[in-house]
Amino acid sequence: MIKRIAFFGLGFVLWLQGVACLVLLKSYIVIIIFLYVFLPLLFHYCECVKTHLIFLPFVRWPRNIDFRRPERLELNGTRNFYLQTEDNISLGVWHILPLSMVEKGDKSENEYIESLQSSHRIVIYMHGNTASRAGPHRVELYKVLRALDYHIITFDYRGYADSTWQQPSEDGVVSDAKAVYRWVASHAGETPIFIWGHSLGTGLLKLKTNFLSTGESFRGLILESPFNNMKDELRNHPMASIYRKMPFFDWLFLGGLSKSRLEFESSRHILKVNVPVLILHAEDDLVVPYILGVKLYEHAKKNRPREYPPLMFVKFDSELGHGHRYICRSPHLPSIIRSGFMQGTVF
Repeated sequence: MIKRIAFFGLGFVLWLQGVACLVLLKSYIVIIIFLYVFLPLLFHYCECVKTHLIFLPFVRWPRNIDFRRPERLELNGTRNFYLQTEDNISLGVWHILPLSMVEKGDKSENEYIESLQSSHRIVIYMHGNTASRAGPHRVELYKVLRALDYHIITFDYRGYADSTWQQPSEDGVVSDAKAVYRWVASHAGETPIFIWGHSLGTGLLKLKTNFLSTGESFRGLILESPFNNMKDELRNHPMASIYRKMPFFDWLFLGGLSKSRLEFESSRHILKVNVPVLILHAEDDLVVPYILGVKLYEHAKKNRPREYPPLMFVKFDSELGHGHRYICRSPHLPSIIRSGFMQGTVF
C-alpha cells in the first residue's frame, strides 16, 4: 500500500513538473516571438513607434519640474519664456545669464533681452533625446558655461516638457531650433553666437547648413557625443545588440528611416558647415559609441573644403568615466573652451 502511494505521489510530481516545463516552454516561445518577430515588424511598419523610440519624448525625468522656477535647480538669474514657431508650436525656453550678470541682481524681461547685446558670448544649447532642458547633466553643463561668463539659451523641442505636444520629427525639431536661433539673432546685435549640440542634438546639422545657405551665420559649432548618421547609430546602439545578427536586420530597423525622414545624415551636412567645429567624445560612451564620433571627424577632415575654418576633435579617456552625459564634469573642459574656442582666436 505504501509503495503504491509513493509510486502514485512520484507520478503526480513528475506530471506537475511536466506541466510546469510545458508552461515555461510556451512562455519562452511567446517571449521570443514578441522580441524577434513582433517588435521588429512593429518598428519597421509603425511610424509612431519608430519616432518615439528615436526621440523618446515620453521619458520625462526628473518629474514634476516647475520650469517657471529654474532657481529651484540653483539656476538663479534665469528667465523662463515661450517662443512660437512658424507652424504655431510653443517652445519652452530658458535664458541663463552669465555669472557676472547674476551678481548684479534681478532683471526685468526687457533687461534680459537687452543683455544679449553685451560683450558676453551666447551659446544656444540643443539637447539630446529624453527628459528636458532641466535634465541634471544639462544643468551641470549650464553651470560650467555660465561660470565662463556666457549666456546660455536652452529649449525643449516640440513634444518635450512644457513645449506644445506634437510628435517630434527631424524636420520638426529643425524648425524649432531655427525659431530659437532667429529669436536670439534678432536680439544679439553683434554678439557672437555659438551652437552646442549634444547626442541627438548634434544631428541637427541640417539646421546649420540651412542657416548658411540662407546667409544666416553663427560663430562656431560644438558637437558633444555626436554620431555620423542615424543608421550607424541604431546599428551600434546597445539595445540593438540582440538584433544585429538577425537576417534582414537592415531592412527591419534601418530601411524605413529615409521614408520617415529620420536619417540625421550628419556626415553629409557637416561638409557644408564653414565655421569652426569642435567635437567632444568620451571613449566610454555606450549610447553613441566613440567610433561614430571618430567616423564623423575623419569624414569631415577628409572631405571638407580645405579653405574652411578649423575642425578639432577632443577625446576623453574611458578612465575618466564621463560616458555619454558627463563630459561636463571634466576639469579640462573650461580650459578647452578658453584656449581659443569662443575667445576670438579659433572661435
